[in-house]
Amino acid sequence: MTAEPKRNDLELLSVVIPARDEEGCIASTVEHLHFELRLNDVPHEIVVVDDGSHDRTWKILEELNLRLPTLVPTQNTGLHGFGRAKLQLFQNIPGAVATPIIHDYDLVRHIIKA
Repeated sequence: MTAEPKRNDLELLSVVIPARDEEGCIASTVEHLHFELRLNDVPHEIVVVDDGSHDRTWKILEELNLRLPTLVPTQNTGLHGFGRAKLQLFQNIPGAVATPIIHDYDLVRHIIKA
């Protein structure tokens, strides 16, 4: 029987967030997620794909990227849709563990504490 790995044995957690027209909540979602992951010493990257937004979502992600080194913003320039955005995200992540999330801060806190 092998021992369960400790949380700090995790090399990298990739959190993937599809986003479309989320200018009202994307900054707080990413900032809170980053805070919780750092607070719990979880090595991570936060990969957000802008899935064809018509608002300021991409601009906000670019601004956040200047001060959050673990943020990896990307744009889906192909066909849009939640499933396609997730496929694009999962094809380009280096993390050992990846989890998609929707913009729900309580859910984010639950995932990190688990």
